[in-house]
Amino acid sequence: MVRSTLSYLITPSPALSVSQPWSLGGMILPALGSQTDISLGAQPHIDQALPLPGLLLLKGTFNTKFLGLSSVGTTISTCLKYSASESASVLEAKSIDHLVQGIRHLDEFTMSEPVSANVDRLPSMDIADKGITAYIENVHLRYAIVGMQHLEIWRDTYSDKTLMKDPVTFSRLCLLTTIGLLSMPHKQGCDSTSPWAKEIHSIYEGAWSLLTAVLASPYIDAVELLLLHTLHLLYSGKLGIVWVNCGLVIRVAQSLGLHRNSPIQLGLSEEQIQRRARLWEVSYALDAFLSLSEGRPPAITEQHADGVLLSLSLGPGTFPVKRPVGTIHTWHVHLAIIANRLSPLLNRVEAGSWLLEYLSMLDRDLIKWRDAIPIECRPEEENLAKAELYTAVSWLHLQYFNLMRTIHWVSFVISAQYTNQSSILGQYGPRIRSSETICLTAARSLVVTLNNAISAPGYIGRFTGIPISYCMAAISVIFRKIHKQLDIVSARTNLEFLRAGTLHILQSLTAAGSVEHVRALFADLQRVAENAINRVSAATA
Repeated sequence: MVRSTLSYLITPSPALSVSQPWSLGGMILPALGSQTDISLGAQPHIDQALPLPGLLLLKGTFNTKFLGLSSVGTTISTCLKYSASESASVLEAKSIDHLVQGIRHLDEFTMSEPVSANVDRLPSMDIADKGITAYIENVHLRYAIVGMQHLEIWRDTYSDKTLMKDPVTFSRLCLLTTIGLLSMPHKQGCDSTSPWAKEIHSIYEGAWSLLTAVLASPYIDAVELLLLHTLHLLYSGKLGIVWVNCGLVIRVAQSLGLHRNSPIQLGLSEEQIQRRARLWEVSYALDAFLSLSEGRPPAITEQHADGVLLSLSLGPGTFPVKRPVGTIHTWHVHLAIIANRLSPLLNRVEAGSWLLEYLSMLDRDLIKWRDAIPIECRPEEENLAKAELYTAVSWLHLQYFNLMRTIHWVSFVISAQYTNQSSILGQYGPRIRSSETICLTAARSLVVTLNNAISAPGYIGRFTGIPISYCMAAISVIFRKIHKQLDIVSARTNLEFLRAGTLHILQSLTAAGSVEHVRALFADLQRVAENAINRVSAATA
């Protein structure tokens, strides 16, 4: 008979240093000898599922390290506690000390010399002000990575030489500046042909040069900075390396236990708990959308985390302008959950008609997500969000239409294998049977959303990175439809959508400094489509 239940236990340890004491905090361990009996071989009740135990180490006041149930550290600590409880002896402090020091040795790299930032690469206050202001206006609503306190006190860095040389502070300021500058519209002079381009590149290189120093002690500041690096590369159009970098973010976040709910025994403040949850949610959402865009498996799925904490409910009602950051962030994460469910399905070795059932379910989930958004911000309705929120809501619309297009593109491709088996397709509902049309409609809607966004009064924020990759896929779908039905009137309508989408791509690729052959590819698509339609028109004239 094995007796086990799950509980949170605290085992303090002596300080290992005056500045950064370590302790065993928030230990999620099986309390052996409890009153709950679980027989060997007994099947657990699904409705009584409990989180798997693990171990959280607390360093200082807020940094942590997480070790799962199978880890050596958790095994050692469990056995030590069991031995102490059975023999009624006091666990010696040095035993805990040895355990913690050993884990610290494994998880940190001690630099032979302290690393200092090159203050010559710090942006001028004028440039930093321009960039960070743009970051707050254009980026923070979607990716609430940095707390407002850092966005408000960044000027203090310029009056404190110690802060200037600190790798974390220096990197944060540089990255906020470059991301903000990259997010600005073309008309404000931040594309690759402007003097800003070299400035942005130089500032970013300063932050990049400190990346190894940041990773030497991979704690919560490292997660924040890695996410900022991810955003910089995202706005630069480097989606391949962005996906790789985001996987590293997930790994570091998991090593800190951000994917698990923070136990109250850690003694973290509400601000610290919210920061941990916020950074995990942003990491999760970025990985979900990047994995979908790249057609690769996500770094983590829902089953591997209980730390996606959506503090705000997604329900109908008027748009709560008092909390726009939290609201848009919540909508974004809810949409990411659907994207995260789709990617693993599309990365299996084998597929069959059963996949259509899952696609139908995800399609229903996506529609429910849409219908829960207040009508003034809802996809497939006119974007009536206030000026300062318009761009952020437009991004959500783009993500929605791309996800809808992806679901029905996959459905259409798989359904094509069963065109002679109507009984199979019929069981999954009319939307699966109409996937080709829904896919085309979503592709068109994505182009319309981009058109409306850049022509809106007070337009702020650049649509580059992931949205442009969405546009590339949408144009390809439209291009295919044109060639499939050249002889119908709607072919010319589709051509206008293709032209508009191509214009967005060409402008954005110029801004991102992309290689010429990528621009040439989409210019060729437009030329080929135009020539094909003109030939048909001439033949029928």
